[in-house]
Amino acid sequence: MALFAATAEAAAVPAAMSTILEVDPPAARQMIVTEASITFSGVSSTDPPVLVEFCEVTAASAAGTVVTPASMQDGQVAVGSAAKKLPATEGTVTILKTYNVPPSSGLVIQYPLGREPRIQGAAAAAKGFSIRANRGTGAAINADCNIEWDE
Repeated sequence: MALFAATAEAAAVPAAMSTILEVDPPAARQMIVTEASITFSGVSSTDPPVLVEFCEVTAASAAGTVVTPASMQDGQVAVGSAAKKLPATEGTVTILKTYNVPPSSGLVIQYPLGREPRIQGAAAAAKGFSIRANRGTGAAINADCNIEWDE
């Protein structure tokens, strides 16, 4: 197995549910999500919480800004997965978990061994893992978002 991470820095959080970061493994390869996180730049404690969703992507979103995955271990195989931030249109998702997160805070999930989300890449219908967010009526904020995975 090889360990990689993708990061979306200073991504504007929209007022409607939208993908902040998505990782799609190639066909016949499995990604095992080991950690997912999102932090916000908000400063007001009176703003409503940001709704955050961790999702399995069952049909990839349209092209967004390409994110180059980073190798987390020296000397490992090349990454096979593709990553993007803030795609132009939403893909089809299955929501795995939903969280309400204060806009002046964040969320880090490190999955226990054996209980990590596993996504099988598919050629005909791209699949992946995404983090989506919605600030609702709160003030404009940015997010730093990370997905770490084995493949």
